[in-house]
Amino acid sequence: MLTVHENYSVKPGSLPDKVTSKIFVTVDRNSSIIAFYSMEYSSVRPERIIYEARWSRADNGTYISRDWIGCDLDKGRPPADMPKSRTALLTEMLGPQEPPAHAKIVSKKPFTWEIDRGMGRIQVTEHGPGWFSRTIRSGTGKRFTSTVSGVTESPAHSIPEWRRGWAGCKSDRAG
Repeated sequence: MLTVHENYSVKPGSLPDKVTSKIFVTVDRNSSIIAFYSMEYSSVRPERIIYEARWSRADNGTYISRDWIGCDLDKGRPPADMPKSRTALLTEMLGPQEPPAHAKIVSKKPFTWEIDRGMGRIQVTEHGPGWFSRTIRSGTGKRFTSTVSGVTESPAHSIPEWRRGWAGCKSDRAG
């Protein structure tokens, strides 16, 4: 079981401003992802869930998501860019294992490098060897909006169940 903890900011004035994301992943012996569950919730009020998603190869590969802000449920095919393996997920969340040749070394920050990625950039600070001893900050322009604060790997458990209370979901959106 792989668990990724990420904290990020959303547009000022959005409810909530600070969000914590957790991703739980189960892989097979070939390191292919066979199931995952992700959830996002308020960093200030952890009981305040914002979004959940679930995918399992066992459920015919159906991707199900719940947007708790708008009370929207979506079922369908997984996103085309969804990582298919443990390595692909770790690379997407934590950057490449080694700094690529084009990485920019960040002055005055030991063991820190940056790379451009898509429409943004990531900054990696190495605290030791491997993916699990890093701090990852990502964002666009000069502002970082996301920090991966921890990744853990543990013996396989079951993927968490859906958060309770969906039947009583009330939209936060003005209608």
